[in-house]
Order: sequence, then structure tokens, then C-alpha cells
Amino acid sequence: MGNFFHPFYFQLFIKLPFYIMMVILIKFLKLISWGLLFVKLSIFFFIKE
Repeated sequence: MGNFFHPFYFQLFIKLPFYIMMVILIKFLKLISWGLLFVKLSIFFFIKE
């Protein structure tokens, strides 16, 4: 087993939470944009009626 505090592993360890947060954030933003699209469509159809 190599040294854990090897710069590469240390960088990976630091970047991993940020990467996970970015992935979650992107999924969340996609969800929000789909939700907004749905709301806009329903408002549009509601006004048209």
C-alpha cells in the first residue's frame, strides 16, 4: 500500500466531494428547468382555455 498522502490521491480526495456536488446540482437544475417548463405550459393552456 502506497502513501495515502501522495499528491494525486490527496487531490482526488479533495475534488471528489466537489464533483459529487456538481453532479447533484446539475441533476437538480435539470429537474427545476423541467418543472418550470411544465408550469409555463400549464399556464399557457390555462390562459388559452
